Amino acid sequence: MRTLVLVLLCVFSVLGTYAPKRPRPPVKQKPGVCPRSDIITTCDCRPENIKCRGDQDCPGVQKCCSFGCGCRTRCVNPAGQPPTGCRYNGKTYKIGLEFRARDGCNRCRCGRNGRVNCTRGRCLRVCRYSRKVYRVGQTFRARDGCNKCRCGAGGRVSCSKRRCGKNRVKGRYVCSQPKVVGPCEARIPRWWFNKKANCCLRFYYGGCKGNGNNFKTKTTCLRRCKTRSYVK
Repeated sequence: MRTLVLVLLCVFSVLGTYAPKRPRPPVKQKPGVCPRSDIITTCDCRPENIKCRGDQDCPGVQKCCSFGCGCRTRCVNPAGQPPTGCRYNGKTYKIGLEFRARDGCNRCRCGRNGRVNCTRGRCLRVCRYSRKVYRVGQTFRARDGCNKCRCGAGGRVSCSKRRCGKNRVKGRYVCSQPKVVGPCEARIPRWWFNKKANCCLRFYYGGCKGNGNNFKTKTTCLRRCKTRSYVK
């Protein structure tokens, strides 16, 4: 009896191992047919030519259609149906919408036929800032000496807007602090109070990591720190 039970268990375990798997549900195809392709090309199956692998990868009513040997695929509107948008640089745009081109300086527009039309102006490869020339993509220090700027496409310069703070000290103690130029190289004309000489002197502030003994004008420096009539 025990032998029979063991045999039955072995049979059921084998049947369970080789039981057929449930088939995956087929991908639902969107209505319509792919438009006819006039592209004559070889079977170029590079990954960058495969934009979609099925209708489920396409937005709206668009279908995943092949253009050349089944390797070149992209999302398009079905044949005979008016387009609802445009695909450009991996994004979908509504008809009539304007947007920036890949180069960052030209402008594009989604046409009624679903095609993208872009201007073809020559993009500047350099930026001019503070009497200097920088290459596209190059970063440099802003005029204030503490913010950073970047040369963008089309010759546009964009800078951070971080507030250039100073180590402020309340009261007249700032007048006893030493002159601090800072590590930056902006050369901003400023005034500082020399306690030993009891006068305000001019210096060039680097633009960052200064202290409170740093005044924009000589008048402000004197009003804050001057205690005697002697002025140098």
